[in-house]
Amino acid sequence: NKGWEKDYTKLAPNYKTGEQGPLVTDAQAERLLFYVKNPNRLKVSEIIRFAKTDMERNNIPVDKSDDTFRRYIMKWAKDHQDQWVFFREGEKALNDKNTPYLKRDRDLVEVGDLLVIDGHTLNFEIINPATGRPKRMTLILVFDYKSDYPLGWEIMPSENTYAITSAVRHALIRLGFKGRVVNIDNGRANKSKWFLGKFEECGIQGMFYKVFESVMIAQPYHGQSKTIERFFGSFSELERTLPTYSGTSIAMKPPRMMRAEKFHKNIYTKMTEGMALDIYQANYLVALWFDEFVKRPHADGFYKGLTPQEVYNDSIAKVMSKPDLESRIISKEELNFMMLSERVTTLYRNGIRFRGTEYFSPELYPFEKGADKHQFRIKYDDIEPETILVYDDKTGKYICEAKAKEYVHPLAKYMGTEEDKLRLAEQLGEKNRLLSGTIKTAKEYFEEYQSGETGKTVKLIEMKQIQTSAARQLRNKKEGNTDEGIELDYSDAQVSTEIDEDDIDLAITN
Repeated sequence: NKGWEKDYTKLAPNYKTGEQGPLVTDAQAERLLFYVKNPNRLKVSEIIRFAKTDMERNNIPVDKSDDTFRRYIMKWAKDHQDQWVFFREGEKALNDKNTPYLKRDRDLVEVGDLLVIDGHTLNFEIINPATGRPKRMTLILVFDYKSDYPLGWEIMPSENTYAITSAVRHALIRLGFKGRVVNIDNGRANKSKWFLGKFEECGIQGMFYKVFESVMIAQPYHGQSKTIERFFGSFSELERTLPTYSGTSIAMKPPRMMRAEKFHKNIYTKMTEGMALDIYQANYLVALWFDEFVKRPHADGFYKGLTPQEVYNDSIAKVMSKPDLESRIISKEELNFMMLSERVTTLYRNGIRFRGTEYFSPELYPFEKGADKHQFRIKYDDIEPETILVYDDKTGKYICEAKAKEYVHPLAKYMGTEEDKLRLAEQLGEKNRLLSGTIKTAKEYFEEYQSGETGKTVKLIEMKQIQTSAARQLRNKKEGNTDEGIELDYSDAQVSTEIDEDDIDLAITN
């Protein structure tokens, strides 16, 4: 019993080695695998129980223990992991868990060469501007593949063509030049005719080919083909800090959203006071988090240790030095014309009314005002609601950029701050300049009219007097009543005959 004191090898495990026989027979394995491959994902204990019943029904010996059957199933699953996953979880799981992925060399592309667009249902609630009620809205993000830099985004109640277009516009404004390839997902909005229809009948697709060289649609069930998915995982950090956070999944829901959690529901109500972020506040917080994210070094991956901002800046410098950059430059004005949402509206005395705000610019002052009058086409951006672009609806001519009018303090002079007084002075100054401009124009016109027309009137009166005097002298001479000492000037009388009689009579009358 103490032989180990003389021979330590006796302490080694005495497992069986060499090739072992099959754990189960072929007939037993067939019945077990029949239930293993059931797409309802039966539990292993259920597989064994159903298979044993099936074996007894078909006169197959059940001479193995449940543990033996279990070991066979687990060994088969390890040796045939692809089939185990595909039969029980489906193609997407097979692609995500078993299929090899491509390793892409990001040094072969630069910023703007590949922009990825995707939508993400936010895991916190925002006040829907259309209904006034809290809602989990959708973030549409344009992401630079080279640098992992979030270039542009839009928050909307749902993913739609306007949201995608607006996000692309913001991204290209930041870049300052056209992209090469855009990668969009295969969602319903992207499958519409706006994206996949014929060029002559679609708007967004045609617009994409004006600002990108190619459009690439991500393959279904291939989330790894869009690097933006990992970014959204990091973005959940911001979502968890907000009071209206709703969880990234059913299992991750906060307690307030579960049944019978009165304490947490009361705490949530006190924290939010029944309010949620509006869309502008949400955009502001998203922008702050993006600014902080691009300064974080990559923890792993192709650019480990470098921040997205550093990669972006280095690549932009290379793009700016390329000879073909000039052909890719696109101005903000061009993007506005192609990609901003638009609406036909009317001008009123205080400006153009749009979404509860009045927008005004001095360039709108001379136009006719009131309903059913001069029609204008405005272009607007939900992320930048402070201004709108105004065009003539008939000619399409650009008129101005109108700014939202600000309220002034009723007693700014007596009770307002310096800012209130300055705002009041600016608006009064603008009003006085408009009035003075109209009066000055009218005054200059009348002065010019008076000097020109008055001189003409005097000349006409003089001609009439000459003509009348000449005619009287001729008549007196004919009647023998010629006054001595009066010399007749017929040359002037001849000139007067060239003047229209009606003009003379009108001038004398006036």
